[in-house]
Amino acid sequence: MMKKPAEVREELSRKFRRYRRLWLKERAECLGLISVGAEGDSILDSVKPAFPMSLSLGVPSDKTAAEAGWSGLTEWISDWEAEAKPGEGAIQWRARRFSSMGEQNVPERIDFACADEVARRLGELTDWKKDCHRFDRLMTAFPALRENSEFALDFVKGAADWTDEDVERFISVYEWLAEHPSTNLYLRQLPIPGIHTKWMDEKRKKLFLALHRAVNGTEPDTSTTFESVFGIRVKENRLRFRVLDPAMRALTANLEDLDLPRSQAATLPLAPVCVVFSENEQTGLAFPDMPGVVLVLGLGNNVGDLSEIPWLKNARILYWGDLDTYGFDILDNVRAVLPQTESVLMDEATVERWKCYAVTISEKEQYRGKLTHLTPDETRVYEGLQTDRWGENLRLEQERIPWEAALAEVKARLGL
Repeated sequence: MMKKPAEVREELSRKFRRYRRLWLKERAECLGLISVGAEGDSILDSVKPAFPMSLSLGVPSDKTAAEAGWSGLTEWISDWEAEAKPGEGAIQWRARRFSSMGEQNVPERIDFACADEVARRLGELTDWKKDCHRFDRLMTAFPALRENSEFALDFVKGAADWTDEDVERFISVYEWLAEHPSTNLYLRQLPIPGIHTKWMDEKRKKLFLALHRAVNGTEPDTSTTFESVFGIRVKENRLRFRVLDPAMRALTANLEDLDLPRSQAATLPLAPVCVVFSENEQTGLAFPDMPGVVLVLGLGNNVGDLSEIPWLKNARILYWGDLDTYGFDILDNVRAVLPQTESVLMDEATVERWKCYAVTISEKEQYRGKLTHLTPDETRVYEGLQTDRWGENLRLEQERIPWEAALAEVKARLGL
C-alpha cells in the first residue's frame, strides 16, 4: 500500500498523542534529568527506545504499481519529493524495478532522529518545546523530582493552558510556601509577589499538594488540604440561626437572629426540642416564634462539621429545602452528618398539590449522583424528578409554596 503524506501525518499524529508522555520521559532520561535506579527502572531498559523511529511509506508491489498505473505511481513519488523538508524527518529512497514500468527511485521510509522532528512535521514544535522546557524547569527547580518524574509529566499536561509566567509563579510560590510552613496567615495575607486569590484556585491548590507529595515522597491522603499542609489559616464556617423560643433567648442575651462561627455556636447552652433547617433565607425569616424550636438558615452543602454542635446533634431535625434534585442532594448530605434528620414538604403529595408553582430549572443538567441517605419515599421523589415525572427539569422552590399552607404543615409535624 502506497502511503500518502496525509496518511503518514495522521499516523504520526496518533503516535504523538499516544506517546507524548513517554517521549518526554525518554528525552529527560537521555539528558540525565531523571535518576535511573535499579535495573528495570529505566525506561530505556524496559521498552525499546522510541528514537530513532522509522515509518514505512509502503513501497508498492508489482501488482499494486500496475493497479495505480504510471500516473498514480509518479504522482505518489512527486508528493513525497515535495515532503522532503529539513528537520522534519529524513525520507529514505531506493531503486525498485517494476515489470511494467522499469526501475524507479521510490520513497521507502521516513526516519525521525528525535521527537522534535516529529513535532516539526506536525506543526506542533512550539507546543512540544514548551512542554520540554516546563518539564526541564521543574526538574531543575526541584531535584527531588528526579526520583519521581510522574508529577512533572502530569504537570506538563495539566498546565498546558498556562502562560510561562504562570509556571514561574507556581514554582516561586511553592518555594515560598516550603520555606514558610506555618504562617498562620489567611490566603489573602500571604506576602508573595504576583499572586492573588483568583490565581490561587482549587486546581492550582491540588497541584501544589501533588508537588508537595512528589518532593517529599509521601502518599496521597484525602484528609489533607492545601491549607493544612502549608499552615494557612482557614476562615471558619459560620452558622446563621434564629432562636424561635422566647424563653430560650434568655441564653443568647435575648438575641433572636445570630450568625456565629460554628465553634462559638457550639458553646451556647441551647437545648432545643427541634431544629428546623430552611434552605431559603426569606422563608426562614418568615417563621414566627415557636416553643422549643431553633431555625437554621441557608446551609447548602456546607454541613461537614454540624455534628460537632451539641444542641444540633441532640435535637430532632426537620429539613425543608427546594423540591428538586439538588434539594435532595443537600438533604442527603445533612442526614449523613445528622442521621436523625427528617424531611418536610419534600414528598410526592407536596409535588402533586403545588406543582402549578413549579418552574423549569436553569441548570443544564439535573443532579445525577447516587444518594445513599434518603428514605424509600424520598428516593421515589428524587428519581421522579430525574425522569421528569411531573415535568421537564422541575423545581418547586420552597418559598413558592403558599406560606400559610407550608407553615401549617411544619407546625403539624412539630405538634404545635
